[in-house]
Amino acid sequence: MTAVQPALLVKPPSVFSPLTAVMLVLVAAFALSAFVVLSAYAPDLRGGQNGGEHAMSRAGVGFSAMPELLRLQGREAVVIRRAPTQGSRGILVLTPSQNTSPEAIRDLHFDGPILIVLPKWEVGPLPSHQGWVQRAGDTPPEIIAQSLSGLDATTQIARRTGSSRPILRQDGQSIPQPATINRLQTISGESWTPIVVDETGAAVLAQSNKSLTYVLADPDLMNNAGLRDLQTARTAMRILSVVQRDDGPVMFDVSLNGFGASSSLLRLLFDPPFLAVTLCLTAAGILMGIHAISRFGPARAPQRDIAFGGQALADNTAQLIRLAGREASMGPRYAALVQSLTAKALAAPKDLAPAAVTEVLDRMASQRGAADRLGALTQIAGVVRRRDELLTIAQRLHRWRLEMTREHH
Repeated sequence: MTAVQPALLVKPPSVFSPLTAVMLVLVAAFALSAFVVLSAYAPDLRGGQNGGEHAMSRAGVGFSAMPELLRLQGREAVVIRRAPTQGSRGILVLTPSQNTSPEAIRDLHFDGPILIVLPKWEVGPLPSHQGWVQRAGDTPPEIIAQSLSGLDATTQIARRTGSSRPILRQDGQSIPQPATINRLQTISGESWTPIVVDETGAAVLAQSNKSLTYVLADPDLMNNAGLRDLQTARTAMRILSVVQRDDGPVMFDVSLNGFGASSSLLRLLFDPPFLAVTLCLTAAGILMGIHAISRFGPARAPQRDIAFGGQALADNTAQLIRLAGREASMGPRYAALVQSLTAKALAAPKDLAPAAVTEVLDRMASQRGAADRLGALTQIAGVVRRRDELLTIAQRLHRWRLEMTREHH
């Protein structure tokens, strides 16, 4: 007969090796952490290439060339996402759009000079070049004036027809003449004092009578389209020198253009001093995860909700006594129980009174060299009031019984 070979049990291959599983967990944890951090700082990471009228835009109506020009000249120029509220060094340059509310401009409280560059053109995106724009019309002067109503309700915006090369003057003296400007824009109003005017006397740069707030009426004297001409760039630098009062930085604010640094609870977790708390909680979570990977000790067997047997009855009775606060009153009864068990084990006379039995057991304890006496222990058990005292006297009574009966612990 041919011996039948037993079939070999082939272990099915595992889907993932332990190393692969650990790597997947680490990659997922890193991806989740990166997503949370990037979500917290998403507003600050947004680029400014949307063709808007702000210092991060490289479109013709943008002002990104002005900070670069200042840096090339060795001057400090920064783009900020939150307008400063304290300090008076430097210049704060605002480039509001036609949708900027008057309250947003009025509520700025920078102590130093503020230069507001007004909008002028309505533009639309250029499909062939991302971030570029094409002219769609002129912003109505009344809308521009409305954005300054919080500073002066009588503000009026005027605009020339056609292109011209204005002759600008400050205090009667000519300043660098810009290149040709299309439809030069000027400002007037009861609270505005002309600082730089054109040849007709209309204010191109005006200052508020109530504060250090300046308004540059025509943005083509400072935007990217204007600075492509060297003569207009010289005019823009002269206008900044008129406004500037110290050697502080020139700060271009973009919060009015929707690029402000937002405050949120999520971002607060990653900013000092709360960053330390976040790192500590992360470390604690990692340690808890490592601790949960392996189990310490044998697995506990499942237990019934309602246990059976005398042990459960004894445990429930003990819990009831503890809840009632009657644990200390168990001392004399436990002493009497120890006396009864010891007397029975040593064959003491049964017809003696409890006090006489105690005297007999004490004499026997003296003969056996026991450390304690039952009478003294019984007296102490009757006066205990705290749980720890009860535990101590119960241990002494138990030890005394074992010494008397020669039992093993």
